Amino acid sequence: MGLLPALTGCGLFTRRPLVLCTDRPELASFVEQFNARQSDLRVHLRYQQAPEEALHRNQGVDLLISTRLAGSGEARALESLEDLLRPNGLNREDFYAPLLAAGAPERRQVLLPLSFCLPAVLFLPYNLAETPPNLAIPLDFLRRNGGQYNQRVRDALVREGFSPLWDPAFLLAAAQLGGARFHEESAGSVQWNDPALEESIAYLRDWVQTTNGGTQAERAFADRYLYLPPGRLLDEKRIQFYLLRSCDLLRALEEQKEEADFRWLAGPEKVLVGDEVLFAGIPRSSRRKAQARAFLLWLFQGETQTRLLEIGRRQRLGVFGIAGGFSGLKSVNELAFPQYYPRLIGRIPPEELLQVPGPLPQAWPEIKAQVLIPWLREAVNGPSTPADLEERLKAARSARSRKQAF
Repeated sequence: MGLLPALTGCGLFTRRPLVLCTDRPELASFVEQFNARQSDLRVHLRYQQAPEEALHRNQGVDLLISTRLAGSGEARALESLEDLLRPNGLNREDFYAPLLAAGAPERRQVLLPLSFCLPAVLFLPYNLAETPPNLAIPLDFLRRNGGQYNQRVRDALVREGFSPLWDPAFLLAAAQLGGARFHEESAGSVQWNDPALEESIAYLRDWVQTTNGGTQAERAFADRYLYLPPGRLLDEKRIQFYLLRSCDLLRALEEQKEEADFRWLAGPEKVLVGDEVLFAGIPRSSRRKAQARAFLLWLFQGETQTRLLEIGRRQRLGVFGIAGGFSGLKSVNELAFPQYYPRLIGRIPPEELLQVPGPLPQAWPEIKAQVLIPWLREAVNGPSTPADLEERLKAARSARSRKQAF
């Protein structure tokens, strides 16, 4: 806390506001609180659909908060934040180590993790054949208990515990938990652990074919029942599990008519962190780097984030946690979150259990939606793995390059 008054006092800053660029409108309340407590420094929030573009164009931006900042091309255009992680500044030990490491894609700390999401599995506890683990549900548990819940009438599925094909995000999550480790190898290119990916596809394919009776049975069940939202299907005992993000979890639990419970999605050892981690960084082009550092010093204090949680509840902003996710600060999740979200008591994963993806290229959302997930779905549905993933990724990258050229 000692460095913030030193940076904001003594007339160091002019009245010209600091420009914070983001695509997250919920940060408006953060800026409002900061401005209400500072007389020397004001922050102006600029909403922009693609804030990372400010790194490659001089747009007068001093601070960025986005999920698309950890690619290698973006990292080189960001200012080092190592000086913030020193005595009288921020403490490295306060952050989740794997998340902080993800903010140093080239071994230079250029980003600080503001928040992250966890994939959650929601279910009705009294329907389970076995007691789930306390914190997370591994893939094997999901497959085994989902299969036991399946019911067929005249060879047609009328009740299905869970299918890997219901949620496109699940296929990629399962592959990551299986060790596929999709990551950026060089500027914009994606690499992965090919043997682990093959093994994950074989596992998911066997889940569909053996446990759930095949793609035809899956498709018939989906056509007949999955026009309804998953929460209603769960209440009607038509399904046993469904996947959702932590930012939507508490609202979903409240909306269930039946008493539902949840666990985090996990592999054999780790709980998966969603791949859209919200980071904060300072562009090298900023002319107000000291002011931007002052804002980050304020924002990444446990006291500040606890106050923001309280303001969010009092004003009924309808946003989960810190900007829609868990905080990048351990103490906020462990001490403050259970006070504001009692359903999370005993459910905060410890640091050593988190599996953080990455580093990932700036275009990762498009890559996974347009190439990876369709390819995984084709691979799981088919008798053999398509051999052209690398070619599809290259073609998509070329198409993006041509589009950017215009």
